[in-house]
Amino acid sequence: MLIHCAANFRVTAFYSLYARKHLDWSAEQASDFRSSIWAGSDHPVWTAFISEIESTI
Repeated sequence: MLIHCAANFRVTAFYSLYARKHLDWSAEQASDFRSSIWAGSDHPVWTAFISEIESTI
C-alpha cells in the first residue's frame, strides 16, 4: 500500500486510524507512531479529527 502526503500529517492520521481498526494497534501505539512523526509540531485539526474517529473504533 502506498499513501502519500506532502506534509505527512494526513497520512500519519489516516494510517494510525487504519492500524487501530485493522492491525489491532492500541491507542498508545497509534499515539506513539504519530508523536514520532509529528514531533515538535501542533496539529489541532488532525488531533480533533483523530479523537472523533477513535471514539467510534
